[in-house]
Amino acid sequence: MTAGPKLRTLIIEDSEFDALMLATHLEEAGYQVHWERVETAEAMRAALDREEWDVIFSDHQMPAFSADEALAVLKETGRDIPFIIVSGGIGEDKAVDLMKSGAHDFVFKGQLVRLLPAVEREMREARTRAAHREARRQLEESERRLRLLWERSPDAILMMDEEGRVAFVNPAAEQVFGWSATEFVTLDARQLLQDPRASGEALPWQGLSEEAGAVMREFIGRRRDGTPLILEAGFSHHEFEGRRWVVAFIRDITERRRAEEALAERNREV
Repeated sequence: MTAGPKLRTLIIEDSEFDALMLATHLEEAGYQVHWERVETAEAMRAALDREEWDVIFSDHQMPAFSADEALAVLKETGRDIPFIIVSGGIGEDKAVDLMKSGAHDFVFKGQLVRLLPAVEREMREARTRAAHREARRQLEESERRLRLLWERSPDAILMMDEEGRVAFVNPAAEQVFGWSATEFVTLDARQLLQDPRASGEALPWQGLSEEAGAVMREFIGRRRDGTPLILEAGFSHHEFEGRRWVVAFIRDITERRRAEEALAERNREV
C-alpha cells in the first residue's frame, strides 16, 4: 500500500484522548501523521520554535489556555499555518469572533467528518498564499535590482515614449548630458542622439528591428553647454502601465575615441 502524505500536526488540547482521536481520524483518511499535543502557551511556543507544522488544531477553552491565546501566540511568530478550532462546545458568536481573529475554520468534536475537508481546503489555501508571497518577494527583489541598476549604472539610461519624448532618466544621464531630470522631460531623442547615417528627423531607433536596436551603435550627441559627445547607444522596447516605451542605454565614449584617434595619429607620424 502506498504511504499517504505526511502531515505535521500540532494539537492544542488538554485531553490526550481527544488529541489521539484527531490524529487517528487523519491517519484513517490516509495521512502519515506526526503530531504533538500542547496545552500551554509556553509549550506551544516551544513546539513552534522546534519544528515546522502543516496544521494546528485547537480546543476552544482549556484550564490553562484558550484558542484566543493560541491565535495570539501564532501571530507573534508571523507564521501562516492553518489554524482550525476543534471544540465540543462553542457558540456561534464565539466561533465567528475566533474566525475574525485569524482562525481558518472550526469543527465540532462530534462532527469530525468535516475535519478532513477542512484540513485539505485550508492547506491548499495556505499553499496558494505562500505562492503569492513568494511571487511578491521575487517581484520586490526584481524591482530592487532594477532600481539599483537604474540608480547606480555608470551608463545613462533614458525612458522615452515611442515618439521619442523623454519621460524618465537615471542620475548618470544627468552627468553625461548636463541636463537636470526636470529639463530632460522637455527634450526628445533627436536632440540627444543623432545618427550620422540617418536623417535628422528620424528617431535613433527608427528602421531597426527590436533585436538590432539592442546592439550598441555609435551616435553623436551634445552636452547642455554645447560640448560635443561621441556616444554608444542600444535600445530596448518595453510594455509598462499599458503603454509601450523605449529604453535607451547610453555610454559616453568621447574620451576613448579621442585617445584612439591620438594613437592613430602618432602611428601615422611614425
